[in-house]
Formats: sequence, structure tokens, C-alpha cells
Amino acid sequence: MMDMKTILTHNEECPVRTIGKGLVIVSPEGDETHSIEDIGAFIWNRIDGHKALDEILTDILREYEVAQATAAEDLQTFISQLVDAGLVLPVH
Repeated sequence: MMDMKTILTHNEECPVRTIGKGLVIVSPEGDETHSIEDIGAFIWNRIDGHKALDEILTDILREYEVAQATAAEDLQTFISQLVDAGLVLPVH
């Protein structure tokens, strides 16, 4: 589980295209595409190299009608997938 004070930034080696309300992100190696919709795109757009995960969670709770525990768990899962795919990187 990632610390909620972690700050992430987009991997600059990953091209991103907006398609409707979603996004298509190409992996750093260029061999995979990742499609994210709705809340995933909402989260992606808040990853800016300055905002910590707990701040993104607050944004989710303001925007969506969801229990805090559910939102926190889903955020952790989604962020872990982005990190594992190399699409986002922790800011040090």
C-alpha cells in the first residue's frame, strides 16, 4: 500500500491522448496502451507532481458520492496499477 502523502508525476515518456471523456496512455516502451475512463481520468488529471494522494482522495470525495474507505481503497489499487505500468512516478 502506498503512503497517502506520496506525490506522483506523469511519466514524460508516455504519450497521452484525450478521447471523449477518457484518456489513452501509451506505455514507456511504446508496446502497450492503457485506456482510462471517468474517475480514472479524473484522478490522472490531478496527478501533477505537487498534490499528494490524500489530496486527490479529498477531490474524489468532493466530486463523487462514495464512501471514504471505498474511495481510498480504489485509489490505492488504481495508483498501484499506474505505478506498476510505469505511467506515473513518485516525486522524490
